[in-house]
Amino acid sequence: MGIQPFLVASSLLLVVGQRLARRLCPHCKEVFTPPPALLAELGIDGPPPDFYRGAGCSMCNQTGYRGRLAFFEVMQPTLTIKEMIVARSHAEAIRQQACAEGFMPLREVGLRHVLAGETTIEEVLRVTMEIS
Repeated sequence: MGIQPFLVASSLLLVVGQRLARRLCPHCKEVFTPPPALLAELGIDGPPPDFYRGAGCSMCNQTGYRGRLAFFEVMQPTLTIKEMIVARSHAEAIRQQACAEGFMPLREVGLRHVLAGETTIEEVLRVTMEIS
């Protein structure tokens, strides 16, 4: 865009990313155990917690989902991150620094919704596949 990095760094107050995912139908959701390969992909070791999926019913038109759920990742740039922007650091380096400072990426936010029984693992992977 031709904007100098110091102007971006000095004016940046907050960065928000969002995705919409399908919410599990509360009328037909059921507990299930996902395959070990899927748990490994998510980095879940040991005994898995309860996971849910939609069986499909007349309330959700046999889809297993009803409604939407928003995932948000929010980053408030710290002085270190602003310095990295001015230094034209790579986006991945800035992301790693943000994570070290407590930033929670969309996929992790989504997994918290999975553990709360609000959506499925497959839905989180679908809406965050290019992000991880």
